[in-house]
Amino acid sequence: MDLLPTGSWDAHLHLPPDAASSTDACNAGTLVKCRPAYNFVLTQPIPDKSYGQIMSTLPGIQSMEREARASIMLEPSDFNTTRLRTFAAQGVRSVRVHIAKISMDHGAELENVEKVLKEHALALAEAELKWPIDAQLSLSTWAKLAPTIEKLHDRHGTTFIADHIFCAGPDAAESEELATCLGLVEKGLVFVKVSGMAKYAPEGPDRFKAIVERVLRCKSGQMALWGSDWPHANIEGKTSEVDEERQLEMLKGVCDGLGEGYWEKLTRDNAAKIYA
Repeated sequence: MDLLPTGSWDAHLHLPPDAASSTDACNAGTLVKCRPAYNFVLTQPIPDKSYGQIMSTLPGIQSMEREARASIMLEPSDFNTTRLRTFAAQGVRSVRVHIAKISMDHGAELENVEKVLKEHALALAEAELKWPIDAQLSLSTWAKLAPTIEKLHDRHGTTFIADHIFCAGPDAAESEELATCLGLVEKGLVFVKVSGMAKYAPEGPDRFKAIVERVLRCKSGQMALWGSDWPHANIEGKTSEVDEERQLEMLKGVCDGLGEGYWEKLTRDNAAKIYA
């Protein structure tokens, strides 16, 4: 897509729903051919019970001289230094925590979310990996977890990525909860994935302009990442289309209104640093 700068990154996309029945080469070739960005972060969605297909697809993309990274949900057997460093060598650069999986495994109470975040932060610190924890949590949960996030950063240097703009709806632009979360962004503790807008405002991305502008104003745009969320898959495995062109046009307009360099930070530079 002409809007995107050279070397752009899509920081949140999934494999097509029929990927499991395709060859690895076909999966990689299809992504490179049909996606507008140049580099990719393959993100494990909640319907996928395994990260195996993502891991087997990474080498094919990398062989085409593209940068390909992964954000995966860890299994209990993965919480050891050897396993995590093996993932790092293969291209994993963040671990994903999803509220639906926490709910299924432990229950969605706040103390269970806290426990999961602490376990992940400790495992990454012991493996001496600086990966962020990429979490899909509700806006209210993020706000309630603000003290925990600060403590984990102080203790382990842990940073976080908030999926889908903290899963905030467009009406939350002036809410106290969003203000609390943006305080974490301003402190450099939480990156924000500008993605998932089709889920929270199916009538169109323009409703997110105010929230996107507030996110980008934090630390002069250094904490925001664009992700297509293509093809979005819900917990039942159903997918929905994402109007990327309309979203990107809106985001480009917001960035241009803020000043020079914001567009490149959102769609390339910030992701390139995190997923190096």
